[in-house]
Amino acid sequence: MPLGNEQQNEEKKVLTIDEIEFLNKDLQDKYDELMQSSSLLQSEKAKWKATFDEFDDFYNNAPCGYHTVDENGLILKMNQTELNWLGYTREEVVNKMNILDLLSDKSTMMFYKYMPIMREKGQVDQLEVEYVGKDGRTVSALVSARAIFDEEKRLKCVNSTLWDISDRKKMEEEMLKVNRHLRAIKERFEEKNTLAQKLNEELMALKQEHSDVYGKTGSHVAQPLAKLLPLCKTLLNSVEAGSDQAQSLKKILETISDVTGYVSNMRLQQRISSDTANLELCTFNLSALLVTIVNRLEESAMRKRLSINCEIFEDVVIKSDKEVLGQVVDTLLTTVIKVSQPGKEIPLRLIHKVNNYLVELEINGLTMSRDELAALFDKEKQDKQQQLIEAGTSSQLVLNSRLLNSLVESLGLELSVSPLNHKGTLIRLSLPGSLAV
Repeated sequence: MPLGNEQQNEEKKVLTIDEIEFLNKDLQDKYDELMQSSSLLQSEKAKWKATFDEFDDFYNNAPCGYHTVDENGLILKMNQTELNWLGYTREEVVNKMNILDLLSDKSTMMFYKYMPIMREKGQVDQLEVEYVGKDGRTVSALVSARAIFDEEKRLKCVNSTLWDISDRKKMEEEMLKVNRHLRAIKERFEEKNTLAQKLNEELMALKQEHSDVYGKTGSHVAQPLAKLLPLCKTLLNSVEAGSDQAQSLKKILETISDVTGYVSNMRLQQRISSDTANLELCTFNLSALLVTIVNRLEESAMRKRLSINCEIFEDVVIKSDKEVLGQVVDTLLTTVIKVSQPGKEIPLRLIHKVNNYLVELEINGLTMSRDELAALFDKEKQDKQQQLIEAGTSSQLVLNSRLLNSLVESLGLELSVSPLNHKGTLIRLSLPGSLAV
C-alpha cells in the first residue's frame, strides 16, 4: 500500500513539456511585469528626489530667511540664507538654540508680547525684529509668522519669514541725522535771519538819518553857493588882473566850485542805492543847467589851459530829473577836460533837431572808442580815478561805467561815442523830443 502511494506521487511530479513551457512563460511575464514596476518606481523616485532637491534649494537659498520654531521657541529649521545673515552653521542652531538666543533685548520683549497673539490669531505680520549674529552684529528684519496647530488646536510650531532691512534701517538713520542737521541749520538760519532783519531795520534807520543829513546839507548849502559863484566871478572881473585880490578871488572860486560839486555828490549819493537811482521828475531849463555846469568847471579847464565854448542859442525847457541829468553831463564834461590836450577848445553844443535834442561834447586831440571812454569810469580802474582826482575833480562823484549807462538809460537818453577823423572824439547825449515842455 505504501508503495502504491509513492508511485502515485512520482506520477504527479512529472510534468509535460507543454506544462513546463507554460510555467516558464508565466514566470517570465511576471518577472517582466515586476521589472517594469521597479523601473517605474525608480523613475518616480527620481522625480520626487528632483522635486525635493528643487524645493530644498528654493528653501535654503531663497532671498528671504525662513525658520521654524516649536511652541517653546526651539529652532527646528532654518534656511541657509538666514544662517548666512547670522553667521552660524546649521549644526550650531537647529535643535540646539532657542529663538530667544538670537534676539536683541528689545526684540525679546516683543517675542513675549506677540506670542499670545500668535496663539490666539495664528499669525502676525510686518514686525521689525532685531537679530544678533554670531559676531555681535545686529541684523534688522521684517518678520511675518504663521502658526501650525494640531487636531486639538494646540500650537505645534511657528513658521517665520524674514526680510533683511538692515540697509534700509541704516538709510533711515542717515536720513534722521540729515533731517536733524537740516533742522539745526534751519534754526540757525532763522536766528541769523532774525538778526539780519534787526540789522536791516537799524540800517534803514541809519540810512534815513544819513538821508536827512544830506537833505538838510543840500537845502542849506546848495542855494547860497549857487548865488556866490556868479557874484565872485563878477568881482573877479572888476579887479585888476594879477593883483592879490584877483588871486584871492580865484582861490575862493575854486573852493566854491569844489564845495558845490561835493554838495551835488552828496545829494546824488543820497538817492543812489546799489548803483540805481529813483527819478524825481521836475520841469527845468536845460540850457541854464548846462551853463551852470560849464561855469562851475571853467576853473578846472583854465588850469589846464583849456577853454569851454558853450554853443547854446536857445532856451530849452524839459521835464526830467535835473539832479541826475546834471551829474551825467558834469561827469562827461569833467572827463573831457581830463583827457583833452592843453591849449585846445572844448565845444559844448545844444542842438535842437526835429525829434530830439543833442548835447555834444568834443575831446580834442585824442581819439577814443566807447570802451576806452568807459574805462575812465570803471571802479576797478583806480589809476584812472586817481588821475581824475589829481586833475582837480576831487569834489566830483566818479561814476562807474555801468552806473553811468544805467542813469542814462533810466532818463530815457542815449549816449554815443564816435571818432572825429582821427582828430578827436565826439560824445553825444541824445534827449528825446518828448521831454520838451
